[in-house]
Amino acid sequence: SRAVACGAFRPLSPGIAEIKRMFVEPEYRGRGYSRAMLVMLERLAFESGYTTVWLETRPLQHAAIALYEKLGYERIPNYGMYMGKQECLCYGKVL
Repeated sequence: SRAVACGAFRPLSPGIAEIKRMFVEPEYRGRGYSRAMLVMLERLAFESGYTTVWLETRPLQHAAIALYEKLGYERIPNYGMYMGKQECLCYGKVL
């Protein structure tokens, strides 16, 4: 067996976790793995004491953006290393 999806979160600031490295192997996309992974990461972040999650994506990641918005994420100002970078879109969600 092998991993077909991955994702993680890391501390960003008090109460805020950053979702990182979400990826699903191309042949497994469209089967709900991204949604399941994101919901699990949100739950784990909440159980770890975080009240908000942020993430960054790129404008051409249409499927990812649709998923984030469907799950209640909203655009936020670019933060940290993404500030001033037009090729980056940042999203946040209160858990």
